[in-house]
Amino acid sequence: MKIKFKLPIFPNDEITTEGTIKKTEEVSQGTLIKCNITVKNHHDQIAISGETAVTITNGE
Repeated sequence: MKIKFKLPIFPNDEITTEGTIKKTEEVSQGTLIKCNITVKNHHDQIAISGETAVTITNGE
C-alpha cells in the first residue's frame, strides 16, 4: 500500500472514502485487484490518497 497524507483530519470531521478498481489480473493464488483510494474531508478536499492491491484467493 502506498499512501500520501495531504491534509489533516480532525476529530468530528465528516469524511468520505472512495475506491476505484484500476486493474485486475489472474495470478496463481487467485485474482489480484489493484485500486486507487481517496479520503475527502467535509470541504470535499482530498486529505489522503493512495494505491493498494489485494488478492482474492481461488478457494482451493
